[in-house]
Amino acid sequence: MTLNVLVVTAMYPRPGNEGSGTFVMHQVEQLRALGHSVDVLDFPGYRSKLEYLKAAIEVSRRTRRHSYDVVHAHYGVTGLPALFRNATPLVISLHRSDALIGCHEPFPSEADVNTKIFNLTPDT
Repeated sequence: MTLNVLVVTAMYPRPGNEGSGTFVMHQVEQLRALGHSVDVLDFPGYRSKLEYLKAAIEVSRRTRRHSYDVVHAHYGVTGLPALFRNATPLVISLHRSDALIGCHEPFPSEADVNTKIFNLTPDT
């Protein structure tokens, strides 16, 4: 059985940063070598949070136009844009600190999420 996969990632080798996300690239290459069809949506999440919104729109567009068997997002935060898929099953792979939250790191509080991720400050 051949699968059609959309990989969503903000880490993939780029000119000037060839080592970024090589493990994702290797996984894509291996899936293709096994005969699967794999499209990669690599977006520059490091630039700004707006890139995540653009990626969400692109995930929605691609999954409406193409029949994927699965959307595979690498990293929890990259899973956010992948949530905007069109009725396609979703797999989110957690890596490093994503997988350790609550085990070796405390769960973030709502205040931590608002200030560290969304740069919101509580009303004073």
